[in-house]
Amino acid sequence: METTDKQQKLILSLLEQVRDADEPVFSYAVPNIFSKRLASFAMIREDVLFSKSAFESLIQLKAQAEQDSIIISSLYYAAIIQYGRCFNENKGGHSKLEPSDIFTDQDVEVNKTHTELMDLRNSFVAHRDDNEYEQAVVIMQIPKENAEESRVGFIIKSLKTISPSEEKLQSYIELCNYLMPKIEEKIQKAGDKTHDSLFKNFEPKYIEMLRIK
Repeated sequence: METTDKQQKLILSLLEQVRDADEPVFSYAVPNIFSKRLASFAMIREDVLFSKSAFESLIQLKAQAEQDSIIISSLYYAAIIQYGRCFNENKGGHSKLEPSDIFTDQDVEVNKTHTELMDLRNSFVAHRDDNEYEQAVVIMQIPKENAEESRVGFIIKSLKTISPSEEKLQSYIELCNYLMPKIEEKIQKAGDKTHDSLFKNFEPKYIEMLRIK
């Protein structure tokens, strides 16, 4: 996949942040061919942490006397989208979490919660399939005799589930907590593989050419 100008600018910005940081270390930019899996799991960790924080914020928002339905629904949808993309296929070749690798036969409740969130993502938030979270009815209205309007008309009534109960949100938070050590383990393994691959393929003098600080 070819890197765009916008992607290059983001990468340069990240490298500048590392270079400008006041830390007592030498820093090296690892080529993507060796680091993509490690970077993927690091971004997955950020996505899960975002979802967890969003679910926690939703509990606080729903406890307030005055609630903004737009903010609540937006935060709810964002949390579901961020969670779902940790498990979904992507065109960029990034690593993803595999349910069969994450959940065991003993993890019945968290697996059930995971499936619920993925169904929400796939059939309600990201796509419009038949689901229990959004419904609409079409009403045909035929004017009565002597009514000013004589034409048959239709009205549509719709309703969406904006946010689940506090109990349900807590189960989503527990799911995120369950995932974190699994993700950290994958980050550690990917980091070890990145290290081994880098030093296997590059002599020290070439690794030194990757130094940015």
